[in-house]
Amino acid sequence: MALILTRRAGESVKIGESVVMTVREVHPAKIYVSMERAGIQQAEWIRIYSSAKFADPEIEIGVTGINRTQVRLAFEADKSVKIVRTELLK
Repeated sequence: MALILTRRAGESVKIGESVVMTVREVHPAKIYVSMERAGIQQAEWIRIYSSAKFADPEIEIGVTGINRTQVRLAFEADKSVKIVRTELLK
């Protein structure tokens, strides 16, 4: 079962202990995200109805919908991987 979160451009999700994923841009058919771990950034486009796989922690992130300025993301990971909206950490 996937965790579904809605994010807008500029909003982030903390994955595990050290990874932060930030939605940079939202377009009608794709989004641009960056993943940051210990100062190292990896950025890529994720198209609607597709997904991206990342390692350490092993996680799959899919786009399940885009509505103008926000995107609905599905996170698939082991239950031991903590996934939190970063605004809840403040």
